[in-house]
Amino acid sequence: MRLSILDIAAEGPVLAGAIPGSNLRAKMIPKLALETEVQPLFLDFKGIEVATSSYLQQGILELRDHCRKFFPHLYPVVANATDYVTEELEKLLQYHSEAILTCKLDGRGKVSAVSVLGVLEEKQELTLEAVKSLGVVNAAILMQKCKEKDPIGVTGWNNRLSGLASKGLLMETKKGRTKIYQLVLEM
Repeated sequence: MRLSILDIAAEGPVLAGAIPGSNLRAKMIPKLALETEVQPLFLDFKGIEVATSSYLQQGILELRDHCRKFFPHLYPVVANATDYVTEELEKLLQYHSEAILTCKLDGRGKVSAVSVLGVLEEKQELTLEAVKSLGVVNAAILMQKCKEKDPIGVTGWNNRLSGLASKGLLMETKKGRTKIYQLVLEM
């Protein structure tokens, strides 16, 4: 799913302020109800030159948090952000000790330049690297495969995986009673 921030915001290439950011979020939420498939939600910043941190907080990070609660099958990814937008978003994420995925997305939907923007704790980075190398995992698999590097139990791995899913970096699905995790986008 791809949402054009320029089209939805209808404010031009400069986005500023908490209230307009909240308005953007309010406009995007009804569009999310149409989707039921587990997938990335590309928030396409093509055509946006600048966005302030207050706008990004209310429009993008609050949308991500809303998705985690009400649309857990959608994983917001910031696409095609300019250096100015990325700089504001990076400062905001660092301040809140948060992270989000960013990428480039062409007109055909081809994804490139995937990266994590923001802050990850050391153990979250280790967990993300393990998922990158192993693909589809659950806590028990990580406990077995990583026991020499990091000898923690299933509960510890579950907490780490769940934390990365709450940041929108891993997709979480259920297979029976087991939670399965994989990357939202290949990095």
